[in-house]
Amino acid sequence: MTDIIINSNISELNQKHNELHDAFLQVFNGRSNYQISNFVIGPHCTIERQYDQCVTELQRKYFTIRRADVNRRKLIKEIEECKDQFLKEEKIIDLEELEIGIISSLKEFNYLYEIFKSMPKFSAEELQKAESMYWLKRLTTQAQIDVECNGSVDTGNAEALRQINLINDHSNRFMNYIKDHPGVNEIVKNIAKEIEDNK
Repeated sequence: MTDIIINSNISELNQKHNELHDAFLQVFNGRSNYQISNFVIGPHCTIERQYDQCVTELQRKYFTIRRADVNRRKLIKEIEECKDQFLKEEKIIDLEELEIGIISSLKEFNYLYEIFKSMPKFSAEELQKAESMYWLKRLTTQAQIDVECNGSVDTGNAEALRQINLINDHSNRFMNYIKDHPGVNEIVKNIAKEIEDNK
């Protein structure tokens, strides 16, 4: 049996770890500030939705960090009490990996918190009230992208526009706006005004 055991020495790996540990802490291990700004918060077309997304992300990150910290403290206690050397070494590896994850999550949380502090704050009622304009802007933007890329509005987007009663009574004007105006803000403003005037 001992004949098939390969003699592997990982001391070199451990020496490199000392050099790499700081690098492990510097890389994102999650989402970069640029990614959070431009692909998590920024894509939402109203400030209310951006605020909602930011707070939702903070809430998730907060509880993730709290749970990870409980697990970290449990691991520390288990390592202190562990009698089995191999199990203890495994737990030390788990602890290091968990701590790197916590540091990464804290970076994300702190950046999201900076965004939160810079934003106007909204009540639940204000967020609800802003939903109709958010969906109007989002769906018309998607429809405009469809037209730019494919020459027509995608079936799913057309159906969503019908569901908010935008296409039914306004379809000809809507399609003309999209074809004639590259800027979606003007389109949304005009359509929203028409809908408001016809209430």
